[in-house]
Amino acid sequence: MKKKIIMALAVFFTANSLIAQICVTENFTENTTGWSFSQGARVGDFNNPLSNCSDNRGIITPGVGGNNPCNIKTPTYSSSGATEVQLTFDILCFDANLKCNTWKDFDCTTSVDVFYFVGATKHVGITDFILPANGPSGTTTVNLVMPVGGNLPVGTPYQIQLEFKFKSGTGNCVQQNTKYVFDNFRKCENAGNTFTSGPVKTGVMESDFTITPNRSSEFKINTAANYDHIQLLDNSGKVVRTFNNKSGIFSTNGLVKGTYLVRLSKNDWIISLTKKLVIN
Repeated sequence: MKKKIIMALAVFFTANSLIAQICVTENFTENTTGWSFSQGARVGDFNNPLSNCSDNRGIITPGVGGNNPCNIKTPTYSSSGATEVQLTFDILCFDANLKCNTWKDFDCTTSVDVFYFVGATKHVGITDFILPANGPSGTTTVNLVMPVGGNLPVGTPYQIQLEFKFKSGTGNCVQQNTKYVFDNFRKCENAGNTFTSGPVKTGVMESDFTITPNRSSEFKINTAANYDHIQLLDNSGKVVRTFNNKSGIFSTNGLVKGTYLVRLSKNDWIISLTKKLVIN
């Protein structure tokens, strides 16, 4: 039987300070309330290959066939005033019969957009984040850091919406006979600061991350960190470009002059690493 953790307070040391995280975890028990879905998604039972095919529960979704996104919307939360929100969840890809031995990689490259709602106002959080390979040779855990800038002052009610979809522009991939299971959702705020400094589980510190040269056409990342994802954010916290290669050299062509943030992240890091980039 699953247990639902309503709220947790996690405290850990960063390079310069002590940060308190306010977290909410949802494991989708029989008492799950407040969530909404599209495309026929529902909370249901499945056999979890991560725990010897034992009985489990999660949000069962269609495999976003026909390029129709499947939306999952959280209950309403009250903001602690954080400028970034960390999201972690598991997603498993199966044949439509949900048999444990059909756990597989995505038939088509799949990505997620993340939005947050303040009342009826929809804000962009993360766009086109490509999900890592699934199945026994891949990983189920996705770890995202969503910038919210000053849009969530203390006490502001808000909801988060995740929209899963095929990655556009990848050809005529047909994903039939496929379902996803969304499980073990965790949302953390850090009581008004950011998740952008301090140690990560790999022991890499922000001081190990440098950017050169600082010019308009490209930038180079120098780091010992084994990162998975790079994003470029404007000064409002909006993600304006996502890089999925690890070449170390990244183009800024087409971006207007100004100050940006370059953010490295990895699925098993506690936090992301962020540095400023000035485009002249």
